[in-house]
Amino acid sequence: IIGTHDDKLHESLCSMLDGSHSTFFSDNNITDFQSSLLHTQLDKLDKEIATREHMATYLDTGLKQLPFVRPMRRDKAVTIHAHHLYLMRFCSERLAEKGLSRDMLIRAIQCEGIPLSSGYMPLYSFPCVTSSRVHKMIGCKIDNRPLPHCQTASYREGAWLPQSLLLSDEIGMDDIINALIKLWEHAEELADKLRGTGQR
Repeated sequence: IIGTHDDKLHESLCSMLDGSHSTFFSDNNITDFQSSLLHTQLDKLDKEIATREHMATYLDTGLKQLPFVRPMRRDKAVTIHAHHLYLMRFCSERLAEKGLSRDMLIRAIQCEGIPLSSGYMPLYSFPCVTSSRVHKMIGCKIDNRPLPHCQTASYREGAWLPQSLLLSDEIGMDDIINALIKLWEHAEELADKLRGTGQR
C-alpha cells in the first residue's frame, strides 16, 4: 500500500501502476472490495500501533531484568515503531554456561505456549541467491560468503515474537517474561533433558 497527500506524487504513482511506464506494475491494483476491507482496517491502525508500542515498551522493561536476553535497541530517529515483529537477542555465552543454546530455549518456550521463533536465515543462504540459475540470469555470481555477525544473529542469538502478541495486555507480556524466568531457573535441568533427546 502506498499512501500520500502529494497530488504530483499520486499522479506519478498512478501512471506507473497503470502500466504506462512499466509492465512490471500492471494488474496490481486492488479491487473495490479489497479496498473497502482495507479501509475499515485502517480505522483501527493508530490504536493498534499505540497498543503495540505500549506492550513492546512494557516487554522491553521486563526483559532487561533478565541476564540472558536483551530486547533490540531502538534507534533514536524512530518516532513511531510499527513492531511488525518483536525482536530480542539471547546471550549465547550466558546460555552456554547453563548448557543451553538459543534453539533449545526456543523449543522449551514454545512448549509453554509462546510462539517464539528463530526468524530468518541469512539472505545469502537463500536458494534465490545460491542457485546456479541466478548466475545465469544476472551474468555474475553473488558474493554469499558468510558474515560473522549475521551468522551469530541468525543461528545463535536472534529471536522474535509475532506482532499479534503485542495486541494483548500487560498480563500477556508478563506471561512471556515469566515463562523465560521459569526456563532460566530450571536451565540446567532443561539442558540435561533436551540433551537426552538429542536436541541442541
